[in-house]
Amino acid sequence: MIDSQSALPLIIDAHEPDSLVKLLSQSAEVEVQNLNIEGKADYLWICCDGHTAQIERERVGTILSDIDSIEAELSRHVEGADETILLVGEGVVVPTQFGADVFVQSEEKPYFRLYRRFGSSQKPQMGLYTRLMSWLWQIDKAGISVYTTGNLLGTAQTILALYRASQKLEHTTFKRYLRPSPVPF
Repeated sequence: MIDSQSALPLIIDAHEPDSLVKLLSQSAEVEVQNLNIEGKADYLWICCDGHTAQIERERVGTILSDIDSIEAELSRHVEGADETILLVGEGVVVPTQFGADVFVQSEEKPYFRLYRRFGSSQKPQMGLYTRLMSWLWQIDKAGISVYTTGNLLGTAQTILALYRASQKLEHTTFKRYLRPSPVPF
């Protein structure tokens, strides 16, 4: 067991955005390495019980552009740690009659703007959003947890929350709400 007071660093792939590295380094000890070359995902750390966890961060637009290559990348990374997480970040996907629209947060204002339309404006493609949701469900069933975020700050906070939670030996989430069942006579 690793003492949570002396938590090991959060290792970040060298190809991740500098702005995200800066956000994460404000709240955790981070190291930047070439993780993808080693067959690992974008973020890697050792949990308090000694198992390794990693996060593959993908933008929702990137996934919609080429689900198959993202799946191939995940299959290469899944052997790189004991636990793998897919973080679908920095955008909101909305189904449309012709496919799906992806919205991203504007840099100047706290509003979301249309980033890209996926699908064809010529013929309805109601299945694109459904395909994405089905694929994410299958990823989860394959043992890869899936989380989504709307912007870069949400991505940083999610990574930190997962990293910090993994450094705790004990959690109280269900202990607060579940009471032991009475023992029958």
